[in-house]
Amino acid sequence: MGVVDQGDPITVDVTGDEGEVVLLNADGDVVDGPIEIDDQRSTEQMTFETTNLEPGSYALVIETRGSDFEAVYPVVVSGYDIDVTHSDTVEADDEIEIDVTVSQQASQTTPGSVQVAVWDDDTVVRTDATHDSGDSYSATVSASEFDVGTEYNVYAVAQGTEKVDLIGEEEILGVSDESTVKIVESGGDDDPPADDDEPANGDDESDDDEGSDDDDESDDGSDDDDSDDSDGTDDPAGDDEGTADDGDDGSSSDTIGSDDGDTDSSEDEDDTPDNVVQPNQDDGSGGDDAGSGEEPSSDSIPMSGLSLILVGSIAIALFVQIRD
Repeated sequence: MGVVDQGDPITVDVTGDEGEVVLLNADGDVVDGPIEIDDQRSTEQMTFETTNLEPGSYALVIETRGSDFEAVYPVVVSGYDIDVTHSDTVEADDEIEIDVTVSQQASQTTPGSVQVAVWDDDTVVRTDATHDSGDSYSATVSASEFDVGTEYNVYAVAQGTEKVDLIGEEEILGVSDESTVKIVESGGDDDPPADDDEPANGDDESDDDEGSDDDDESDDGSDDDDSDDSDGTDDPAGDDEGTADDGDDGSSSDTIGSDDGDTDSSEDEDDTPDNVVQPNQDDGSGGDDAGSGEEPSSDSIPMSGLSLILVGSIAIALFVQIRD
C-alpha cells in the first residue's frame, strides 16, 4: 500500500506491453487517467497528481484490453500525520501498550476513529484506540494473543466518519509508518537478586587487609619507641622524630581507607550476574482506557491491506459494469 501527503504526486512504475492505468476513489469513480501503457517500453513511469484530491482511500488499477485487470494497488492520500510509540519487546504475560499521536495535516477535523493493528502473515489483532485528549490516543493489546519469539508489525490508521458502501467500513484518511514489537518469554523467577542479598565477602576481605596494615602501624609505633630510647640525651629531637613517624602513619591510614573503598566496589561489581536480563519496566498503565474500546479480534483484516485491495477490486468491477 502506498501513502502520500495531499499535494504530493503518486508515482508508479508500470511494466507491460499493453493496457492503461487509472486512479479510482473509494466509490469506484475514475479521478485520474486513463494513461496508456507505451508498448515500446519495458518499464514506464506514470504520475498522478493529488492536489485536487480529498484525503482518503484510492486504488491504482492496471487494465488491459478486453477489460482484464492485471493489478490493483491501494493508495491513501493522507490527511493526518500519525506517530506510534510502544516497547520494542513485551513479555508474553504482559500487554502491548501503544500510544498514538494524530496531527492534522490536510484534514481540518478530528478523525472519526483511530484503529491499531498488530499482525504478521498468520495473525491479525485489531482494536479501536481510546481518545485520551487533544491529538493523543492509546490502545492495549494482550501479548498472549501472539507467539513467543515472533516479531509483529504495528501500525495505526485514522478513519473518517462516513462508511464506504463498497467495504462497509469508514474510509481511511491516514496511516502511520510501520513499526515492530517482539514477544519474549516472561521473566518468572529470573529476576536479579536484591542489593541486600548480595554477598559481603568483599567487605570482609577488605577489613582483613586493613587489619593487616594496622599491625604494620603497631610496628611503626615500636620503632618510635626504639628511636626515643636510643637518643636519650636529646629528648626534643626524639619527640620531633616521633612526630614525623606519626605523620607517616597518618598518611598510611588514608591510603588504607582508599584501598578499602576500591576493594568494596570491585567485589560488588564481581558479585553482579553478567547474564541477567532486566525485566520490562512497563507497569501496564493506560490499559483501562484502551479497554473501553472494542475487544481485539484476531480474525479481522487490517484496513490498510486486503480491505483496500477489496475496495479497488469491487470498484473496478463496478466501473467496468458502468462502462459496458
